[in-house]
Amino acid sequence: MEDSKVKSQSQEVISEQNVVILGCVNKDLIEKINKLVEEENGGKVILTSDDAVYDYVESQGQPTSRSKKSDDERLKDFLYNEKNRRYAETQALMLWNILTKKAPVEQAEVRVLSKSLIPKLTTLKEWKDINALLDFLKAFGYLQFTKDNATYEFKILFNKDMRKNAAKAEIIEACANVSDAILVYKEVLKSDFGYNKEQLENESANIKTEVNSMVKF
Repeated sequence: MEDSKVKSQSQEVISEQNVVILGCVNKDLIEKINKLVEEENGGKVILTSDDAVYDYVESQGQPTSRSKKSDDERLKDFLYNEKNRRYAETQALMLWNILTKKAPVEQAEVRVLSKSLIPKLTTLKEWKDINALLDFLKAFGYLQFTKDNATYEFKILFNKDMRKNAAKAEIIEACANVSDAILVYKEVLKSDFGYNKEQLENESANIKTEVNSMVKF
């Protein structure tokens, strides 16, 4: 009995000799490898992100189930992935703590932060990396830029109602931009192509149909 206990404990010790880092999206294959490594050899299987598998296969010029998805489907998968959402929340809190020196998160509703602080206070020095982080947080509703058409000032949002309102404001802003673009387009048709009232109305109807077909509710 005692020997069995000692053996079990020794098998649970993690070392470079019994750890397998695995990238795999095939559940049956994962189960077989788990049995071989963990049950039969007392090792430990660590699964990497599925993206590592997709990235490699696609880099070899081969299609994957991911590459066959539409942009909308990939965006939906990304946003609805619980791991991504938890990571976004963790990154938002970490960024807040660094930039504010761990100020209470209740202050986040009114505190405006500058992007220029990020390279000064974090390990992120390249603007492309900084922008990627901010865009990531914004995609999950944890960040709101405070200036129109500018990204140098922002708030980090933890309050759910504020995050919801910020997401709704994004929709309204996008609709306003589409409306402005339509006005410009109609003016071009009128001034440069001589469209009359009836032609403009017909083209407006066509645009409305196209826009409605692209918006997913």
